[in-house]
Amino acid sequence: NYFSKSTMGAACCDSSQDTNLRPGVDISLARKEADTMMSQPIKIEYFGGSFGRVDPIRQMLVHKSVDFKFIGYTPDSWASLKESGNSGEMGGLPIVHYGGGQGRQQTMAILRSLGAMHGYYNPSDWKTCAFVDMVAESYNDVFNAAAKAMLFTPDEEKPAAFEALRDGLVKKFMHICETRFEQNAAQMFIASDEMTIADFCLASFVFNTLKNELSPLQPVLSPMLLKFPLFTAYTKRLEKEVSAHIERRPKAPL
Repeated sequence: NYFSKSTMGAACCDSSQDTNLRPGVDISLARKEADTMMSQPIKIEYFGGSFGRVDPIRQMLVHKSVDFKFIGYTPDSWASLKESGNSGEMGGLPIVHYGGGQGRQQTMAILRSLGAMHGYYNPSDWKTCAFVDMVAESYNDVFNAAAKAMLFTPDEEKPAAFEALRDGLVKKFMHICETRFEQNAAQMFIASDEMTIADFCLASFVFNTLKNELSPLQPVLSPMLLKFPLFTAYTKRLEKEVSAHIERRPKAPL
């Protein structure tokens, strides 16, 4: 993979890879601790009945054949948990438990961390990370805008909100991806020939919205695929990679 378990150990623990490594650190112990963290079970807490912002994380774990336990909340059960003071440091979902069982929050931070652990994000490659992070953060912007348009916009205003999303953030996002493939015609995935966390963000964008027949955004956004042929071809390669997750999950509009 793009960042294998063995290279992760070297990058994290070898002083030639990390100039900030403290003198006297036991490299073998650090590697053992990293392996232990990767072998511990993962627990994901999020709203049930939706794909939501946690889906890139789930797609990545399924792609890597990493088992995890999912705990789904209703809005009411989550509200009760927050009132009890058990909603974590940031007070929001998702909460993902890994690396010693600690509940970690902030979706993009979790995605990068687990991506580095499992071979989909290489912190030592700053140039690729800059592009991967741009795609991931852009996806996050699109997700937030889509959720606002779908869930918090009055029904009579939704058609205009959906079109504004299409002609603004979505068009810009897809143009960035199309340009990337124009510049790298033989490239399999968005940042390289190997899957990265950016591809799981794009898989969520494509299969939760553009190609999701239950999404109210799908009829408005899916025609955009005709305008970006290289991106559309990429979605077919992407589908082969994430089909295991797409096929086994329940259907949902978002």
